[in-house]
This record gives sequence, structure tokens and C-alpha cells, in this order.
Amino acid sequence: MSDEQGTRPPGGPSSNEAWREVGKQFEVLGHTLAEAVRTSWYSEENRKRLQEMQGGLESMTKQVSQ
Repeated sequence: MSDEQGTRPPGGPSSNEAWREVGKQFEVLGHTLAEAVRTSWYSEENRKRLQEMQGGLESMTKQVSQ
């Protein structure tokens, strides 16, 4: 059912507002992860771990896309 039909709780966000908030949260997460990666990139040990993490994230992205 849609928000236009009165299915959302009084005072609650609309579906569009809720999805915008989800998008904002993913954007913040992306910025936070990017900063963490940049900060730790200078350590050789961290570089190896980041490369492993990148492979895992790429795999996850492919699975989500399917």
C-alpha cells in the first residue's frame, strides 16, 4: 500500500523520505569507509588487508547485483 492511502503512521516519514534517508546513510558510510582506507593505506600490512577487503566487497557487490 502507498502512503497516499494513509498507511504510514501519523507523523512518520513517507516512503520517499525514508528511502532518501537510507541513501544518505549509505553516502555517510561510503565517506567513512573511504577515510578509513585512506588513513590506513600507508601501512604495508594494512594495504594487504585492504586489498583482501576490496576483493570481498567486489564479490558482495556482484552478488547483490545478481
